Amino acid sequence: MPGRGKYKDIANWPLPDREAWLRGLAPASRLKETGHAAVWRPAMVSKTARAYATWLMWLDETDQFKDGEGAPERITNDRIDAYRKYLENDVTSLVTVRSLLHGIDRAMSVISPRTSSSHLKRCANSSLLFQETQIEQLSPGQRGALLLIFYLLVDTGRNPIVLDQPEENLDNETVVSLLVPVLNEAKKSRQIIMVTHNPNLAVVCDAEQIIHATFDRKNGARISYHSGSIEDGTINRAVVDVLEGTKVAFDNRGQKYH
Repeated sequence: MPGRGKYKDIANWPLPDREAWLRGLAPASRLKETGHAAVWRPAMVSKTARAYATWLMWLDETDQFKDGEGAPERITNDRIDAYRKYLENDVTSLVTVRSLLHGIDRAMSVISPRTSSSHLKRCANSSLLFQETQIEQLSPGQRGALLLIFYLLVDTGRNPIVLDQPEENLDNETVVSLLVPVLNEAKKSRQIIMVTHNPNLAVVCDAEQIIHATFDRKNGARISYHSGSIEDGTINRAVVDVLEGTKVAFDNRGQKYH
């Protein structure tokens, strides 16, 4: 992603862009109608502003700002193609690339409502790749992971989220390289409640609390729960037994890896 730049602050956007953006956010009054983005949720406003600021920073860093050029004139096909290529080479998840391109399109609907770039829309809506594979060719597990990652990246709300075995049909390398970083970032701003049998999600994601459920068929099908942090001795043993397949199995695997 572009480094820190002045355009992260809306106050430093080009004057016409800034004024049009602020007009678009303004509520209705006796003298003017409601701005185009006045009804957007704060999270959507923030995400769109970040996407547009990232676009401005890239233009600035690649010396593509031209005197007298307005927002519509900056959206050329060549620049959009170059920007998309830059993002695809620099951003790990192509979901983020799509999100940033859609953000520019949304910002332009506020800054210059009568301007529409069909090429920008096509780039933002083009076939999505995930792990260098077209979405139509993904396994059920990869599709589920893609949807979860997309949701967590796009929805910046603070509502709790409940996940039921997000690791299902995924290999552990994918879990560690894709799911773990996204979940670690998401849990900074929202509570995540997850059912899992995968140690990479419970341990590598550094769960604040682990709840161990047991089902006793011999004692009237009784279900019991024990909770605590992974530092708790009882919980630690349960994690090793249930998620790692006992300490003996864990040590056995460790001795064979090199």
